Amino acid sequence: MKDFAEVITRRILRKYSWLIELSRKHKINMILLQEIMDFLEEVPNLKKEGEPLSVGLIFKNIKTILQEPYINRDPFHISSLSHFADLKNAVDGSALCYIVDENGLVTIGQIPKELLKENSRQTLQNLSCVYQTISFHVDNSTAEIYESGKLLRIKRKGIWLLPCIIPLEDFDAEGFPSSLLELVFQLCNKMSELNKGGIFVIIKEDIPKFVSPMIKEYHFRKCKVDQMLPNQVIELASIDGAVILNTKGEIVNIGQKLEVLPSSDCCKESGRGTKHNSAMNYSKAVESVVFVVSVEGPISLYHKGERYARCFEALFGNP
Repeated sequence: MKDFAEVITRRILRKYSWLIELSRKHKINMILLQEIMDFLEEVPNLKKEGEPLSVGLIFKNIKTILQEPYINRDPFHISSLSHFADLKNAVDGSALCYIVDENGLVTIGQIPKELLKENSRQTLQNLSCVYQTISFHVDNSTAEIYESGKLLRIKRKGIWLLPCIIPLEDFDAEGFPSSLLELVFQLCNKMSELNKGGIFVIIKEDIPKFVSPMIKEYHFRKCKVDQMLPNQVIELASIDGAVILNTKGEIVNIGQKLEVLPSSDCCKESGRGTKHNSAMNYSKAVESVVFVVSVEGPISLYHKGERYARCFEALFGNP
């Protein structure tokens, strides 16, 4: 019985070790930090007139100086979840954000114009950097925790995940521009958030080898990927088959079936389906970099017949 208790204790400590470290580093009471985590869990369930909420929150320390907002209310405790729905998405971190102090009391702050970024997530990340504190963003599908300017954790499907970092600059020496791979990787991340599956193949030629159209009635005109709207590219990638790009950043075709037969020295990836094994085999036969986004959320990268990296593997359910 004692051994069982020790095992359970170790598991709990391992699961919450990053929260314990966060509490220690930023001098936040662990009970308060758990209340903030409970808040992050519950926000997706809060709705105002059927509209899902998007909320930005920052932990107040001695460096935190936000402007007086144009709208405010009396402080309330972070456990009073219903108050967060009152202003709908007006306090999402794009101009206003909630501020929680060491006692768990919440107020509203106006973010200085010079600290605003392109979107609320980037703004909250910037605030955490400028004030050397912790900030939080949560909406109906994901949550993020930023610490001192860095993304610390992402919450997807009820699981807190480490951010995905792939050393894409390593591919520059092989003729695959890391800037292009980063653009594609960000598209993959967005597809992952939306639970959309797809395949991106980056090759060095304009005419891809070992592919065939899955929808023969349509013809695609070559175009630069960075000149298309991200949502448009995502919808094209959601069509059955792969999106093929060259190293100049041009999409040369969409909806392509990868038709490489598995070689004797190219192993199948255990537990994964046709999409992943086709990508692995293709990267072996053709000089390419292949991204696969699973509808469950994980992102896999294949190169030279091997899995080079995988992000969010826990979302498969059986890592």
